Amino acid sequence: MRAEDRTLFPLVVVADCWLQRLLIWTPGQTDLIKTVALLLMVADHISLVSGLDCAGLRLAGRGAFPLFGLVWAMNLARYPCIRQRSLNRLWGWAVVAQGGWILAGLRPDMGNILFAFAVTGQAVKLIQTHGPSVWPLSLALVLGWLPFSDGSYGLAGVMMLLLAYGVFMSARRTTRTGLAGCLALTVLALNVADGTAFAVAGLIIPGLTLTVLSRTCRLVPRFWPREFFPLFYAVHLAVLGLVAM
Repeated sequence: MRAEDRTLFPLVVVADCWLQRLLIWTPGQTDLIKTVALLLMVADHISLVSGLDCAGLRLAGRGAFPLFGLVWAMNLARYPCIRQRSLNRLWGWAVVAQGGWILAGLRPDMGNILFAFAVTGQAVKLIQTHGPSVWPLSLALVLGWLPFSDGSYGLAGVMMLLLAYGVFMSARRTTRTGLAGCLALTVLALNVADGTAFAVAGLIIPGLTLTVLSRTCRLVPRFWPREFFPLFYAVHLAVLGLVAM
């Protein structure tokens, strides 16, 4: 082992131990994390749909997608391969939620965030099922989504989901910590177009949420039913749209 490797490896171990404590949750903790993300998302959408354009609500909302992305990745990583039936349900919910998206007054030529999860998951599933030789098809799927993804973080959103999935799936310390570092940079990139404050908020808010909830509330039981998030997402957009009208 080279001298620099002996120096770096303990740092990798420390970083990975911290990462594991941050990203290992009980079912109850997972539901609490989703609850925080839901509240942040609703705050952001209230500002957007109602026309308030409140900077505080918009800043808070930057934390929602990274939290949802981590929960999504953790759920997928529970299985050796992504299950197609789970993706099929997600595609269906994305189509349903697009109705609420349009009712909320958002551009119909933009896809809602559920499509970002579905496209990313499907791209990975194609490679898992058919091998690396089908990467052009996975790439084509992602590229086909990009023209409709302006309201759902674009390519940065897809990259964030891919890296989050890689963090949960990787068994090697060095790979996992490296992917986590890239993930943090990608989270910053999600909102960099809106300014430094929004980019930093998108990283700090999820980081604080995970730091607190991953170390507390271990005895809280699971309380949200399955499929709650996509149902809530579709309904809350429709309700906000009707209220705004």
